[in-house]
Amino acid sequence: VFIHVPKTGGTSISNTLSSFGKVLKPTHTTYTDAINTFPDYYFFCFVRNPWDRLYSNYEHMIRRNKMPFSSFDEYIINYDKKELFSQERYVTNYKGLVTMDFIGRTEYLQRDFNYICRKFYKDSLTLSTRNYYKSNIKNMSSKANKIIETYCEWEITTFGYSQ
Repeated sequence: VFIHVPKTGGTSISNTLSSFGKVLKPTHTTYTDAINTFPDYYFFCFVRNPWDRLYSNYEHMIRRNKMPFSSFDEYIINYDKKELFSQERYVTNYKGLVTMDFIGRTEYLQRDFNYICRKFYKDSLTLSTRNYYKSNIKNMSSKANKIIETYCEWEITTFGYSQ
């Protein structure tokens, strides 16, 4: 079961896997919700550097003409923090533990995706990545940076991310 954490390359992964057979990929569901429905299945997901993931969402909203803020800083400072900030709720069980079978990193998307492909399909598959944005943290205010560090503390600590 592929758990699609928003802005981690999940659309590319879903599209590629869908063309090669059955993969359960509930859209943006949490691991806790999915494990209750599919208790004996193999679970995997991808996580991403929180600065890059949030910048990617910012760019995504601009492309869709849904960005009400004039800068990335303003977006981070004013956006509803519950909407997209933590990846924790997607990858932990109801006790808050990481028990997912495999967690790949968007920073190594093709390499980690190849691991999944070899495990289930014997061959690697090439992902067609659509958009990949790296954050422009040089222009980020210390206030915005502190907000990201605070709201994304779990994944920064758990996965060793830094700006």
